[in-house]
Amino acid sequence: MEKHGLTGFGLEEAKLWRYPDAISIYIAHGKTERRFYYQLTYRSESPAMDLMYVYVLLDGTVVEPKLTPTPDKKP
Repeated sequence: MEKHGLTGFGLEEAKLWRYPDAISIYIAHGKTERRFYYQLTYRSESPAMDLMYVYVLLDGTVVEPKLTPTPDKKP
């Protein structure tokens, strides 16, 4: 997270998922064998960004994040 200049996040949840039964992080690369990965959910202290999801393979490889803006929240 420091690599991308993101601070003020705290770990909220960690889940272990089996691919391809959950989301498809490997389909773009043509790898479809069953794998496992962690989904880490971080909550921000800043109201500008609520949650961030980080995906980590079991060998410790972090899937690089893609930052996408969310629509403005309505009161």
